[in-house]
Amino acid sequence: MVVLPRFGSPSAAFYLALIAAGLSAAAFLFGALRSFASYQGRSSFGSLELGGPVVAAFLVVIMGFKYAQPPAYIDIVIRPFGPRGEAEIVRAGTITLDLGGMRISKPVTLDGEVHFNQVPSTYIGNLIPIIVTCDGYETLSKKIAVPLDGVVYVRLKAQIFDSTMAGIFQTSLHLPVSGASIYINEKLVTKTDTDGRFRVELPLREGTTVRLRAEKSQTTGYEDYVPVKEGLTLLFERVQ
Repeated sequence: MVVLPRFGSPSAAFYLALIAAGLSAAAFLFGALRSFASYQGRSSFGSLELGGPVVAAFLVVIMGFKYAQPPAYIDIVIRPFGPRGEAEIVRAGTITLDLGGMRISKPVTLDGEVHFNQVPSTYIGNLIPIIVTCDGYETLSKKIAVPLDGVVYVRLKAQIFDSTMAGIFQTSLHLPVSGASIYINEKLVTKTDTDGRFRVELPLREGTTVRLRAEKSQTTGYEDYVPVKEGLTLLFERVQ
């Protein structure tokens, strides 16, 4: 089990560097500059008296501890982007964060980001569950680690649809029109069989409206906007 540092807490490396800085300051001030310092203080545990280089080291470490304290709250900014990179800004959708049992959902702005304000800084460095739902992209559900600046970039995968469009092309007397060319959005996709039936798989969401045209012997017999679905019946009528 990996235990992550608390949100905004200085790492062990920071404390080691702080102690090293204190010792370096003491060595420089009392070695090269031959300075002198002393400190006296009292507390409930008794009196404390420090002198010489230890005072400089003590002050550097204490000041480092003081200014290393994280703010009580931070703002988290989530910026979703598409599979082509951060330049593919996603400008619509919903992002949900789970913060200690509290679920917060917000819409993606036209700037391509979502702001979660006043989040307790105790979450810095911890993994936070996130759900990203954006049209045209697969729903993302994962855990993210938020950096100290609070800005998180989230890569989304393009959503790939696989729907079936099928039907029959026939005359008003219910006679099949075989060998007719079926165009969808001006692209030839298939031809009707001997029974006048056609079937094609499309990378579109079911119900998406497309322009369908059925052509026989260079004569357009049907042309209209229809939804992607099965069970279509196309009646052959000469289209001017």
